[in-house]
Amino acid sequence: MAENNVWKEMGIDLKDASSTKKCSMKTWFHNLSSKSDNNSAENTLIKIANIIGGLGILCTPILFCALCFVKEDRLLDRWIFNPAGLGITCSVLFLSILYWAILRVLANISLTLKEIKKKLSK
Repeated sequence: MAENNVWKEMGIDLKDASSTKKCSMKTWFHNLSSKSDNNSAENTLIKIANIIGGLGILCTPILFCALCFVKEDRLLDRWIFNPAGLGITCSVLFLSILYWAILRVLANISLTLKEIKKKLSK
């Protein structure tokens, strides 16, 4: 009972939230990027997160090929597996995904707090 009062005080109608609308990915991305109510910092944070995530995923196969398989000797065409290169490759991939997730969460928290502030100030 008290929880419903909290939602009403914040100006959120639970009946509207429970009705789900079908939306395509194009509509979802448009709605995500069209939040321009003075959200330039959050939009910049989301763009930086996407750049970090994309570069990390693109660099992973390049690093895997360059660092994991190295020539044993210049004169011989022998390739050996380097476990340290695998560790570096996996850490680059893991950290880029981690940074992407952290930056996205921070941007979403900021956007949510701004929406709550706007609804409480009404």
